[in-house]
Amino acid sequence: MIRSLRYRAIVWIRGTSSISLLDELRNWQYQRPEILTQRQQDSLQDYFAELRHSVSLFSHIKRFEDLPVHDKRFIIEHCD
Repeated sequence: MIRSLRYRAIVWIRGTSSISLLDELRNWQYQRPEILTQRQQDSLQDYFAELRHSVSLFSHIKRFEDLPVHDKRFIIEHCD
């Protein structure tokens, strides 16, 4: 009990949202697999859209699956 209160106090002081995130994750474990799959696909699409917007090197890539593998050679060739 004390540990839980201490954790909530730290979260409140820091101004983070880890308690609500933890509650959300706890609820996800009871959702149907179809809903979880859709959530995963939506999250991946949001991530890819942000990546294309933020990194000009990838702005021309149309699908997440077409992203290049980032190995040492790729990084050396594209280092700015």
